Amino acid sequence: MLKRLLLVTVFSFTLSSIACADYASALSAVRQGNYFAAVQELEAPVAQGDAKAQYLLGYLTFYGHGTNPNDEKAFELFEKAAAQGHARARSFMAYMYDEGRGVAQDRKQAFVLYSKSAQEGDVSAIINLGAMYAQGKVVPQDYTKAFQLFNSISSVQSSVLKLYLATFYHYGTGVAKDMKKSIEYYKQAASLGNVEAHYVLGYLANTPEAKEAGVTSQFDLYQYAAFRGHPYAQFNLGTMYASGALGSPDRVKAFAWFNRAAEQGVEAAKEAIRKLEESMSLDDVAKAKNEILDLQKVNMETVSSPVPRVVEVVTTTTDEILGQIETAPVVGQTSFMSGQSSAGSSTSVSSPRDTSPSDAPRRRRGRRRR
Repeated sequence: MLKRLLLVTVFSFTLSSIACADYASALSAVRQGNYFAAVQELEAPVAQGDAKAQYLLGYLTFYGHGTNPNDEKAFELFEKAAAQGHARARSFMAYMYDEGRGVAQDRKQAFVLYSKSAQEGDVSAIINLGAMYAQGKVVPQDYTKAFQLFNSISSVQSSVLKLYLATFYHYGTGVAKDMKKSIEYYKQAASLGNVEAHYVLGYLANTPEAKEAGVTSQFDLYQYAAFRGHPYAQFNLGTMYASGALGSPDRVKAFAWFNRAAEQGVEAAKEAIRKLEESMSLDDVAKAKNEILDLQKVNMETVSSPVPRVVEVVTTTTDEILGQIETAPVVGQTSFMSGQSSAGSSTSVSSPRDTSPSDAPRRRRGRRRR
């Protein structure tokens, strides 16, 4: 009997060792970008119930790395890992309940799961839980609680987190208004590549606080956001060209940028195009249409940010640190204030190229982080 027990123990230990080795190989393959190999390496440890392997395969399946994207299968894998106490798998489950991906939408359950993972220090859960309090989803709206959650991880290099903190200080919501701190957080968000932060910094560029913080390149800030699809940055860029803020008025470039903004539903851009057409020759209109085509061909990666870039790495308090691969998605990239603009009408900017920014919140349903 004792001999049989020893054999079972040795066999179990051997299987566990093999599973650990396969998981380590898969982790190494992921770090090298060899996702197909990682998926193959994970088959054995997942079959043996290894929580880390279940989480990693769920992650790869969620994003379609090395396998076809499958939300339902990813959710099942996260659920199995979460049942064994894996905090990030639980955060992914919460996100999927929140967005209704791979499972019926259930924001109450999302709140429960976010809360549990947040208590264990999972960064993405803390951000998403804070967003729930900020937006009043499931729970009563509580900006103070939201700010406390965001501020508790303020050192984390997350563009979404920095944008939230910037917005809180900007509006004085949940914390005393402080434009210096707001602009500093906008700059941090921009340094992580956040498009909305570039736009807002451009919008605020003429304020004393922004100038004191060294924000001077309004055109470059708008241009960075405009080439990445921000409709109001596109409109403001068009206005700069039309007004001659960059030198002589350039109605051709103004027309092209107004057109880009109008395609995204900016009504003021449609009116601006109508007025431009009244003063443009047929030859200028033809040039403007060619300019529109040229803008579409520009590789946005060649349009650099005026804010020094840093690498966005959202770390957690548990398990291996792989940067973004180790965190669940966060909800929302733009200002969360319902009925308010992200730049704020209370801030006076003496410029003919200012316009009301986009309303919020806007959700990133189905977006995949690579």
